[in-house]
Amino acid sequence: MRTIKATYNNADDTCDVYVFSGRNGTWYVCDGGTIVNCTYDELFDGMDLGDVHDVDCFTWSSPIESEEELIKAIEA
Repeated sequence: MRTIKATYNNADDTCDVYVFSGRNGTWYVCDGGTIVNCTYDELFDGMDLGDVHDVDCFTWSSPIESEEELIKAIEA
């Protein structure tokens, strides 16, 4: 579990992105987001999330605002 800083589609603003790597890919969500995405791409500080190829996703019922909340959503 880790947090990176990233942008989306070359935006000037960065956001915290909570990242959880497991055996079924890497799940991630932007701080305050409800859409959790899964990828096999490498996620790193400073990257543009618009370049990530997602293989799966789900929508969580409330905004995710921590690494712990991301884990809770994935395990639900």
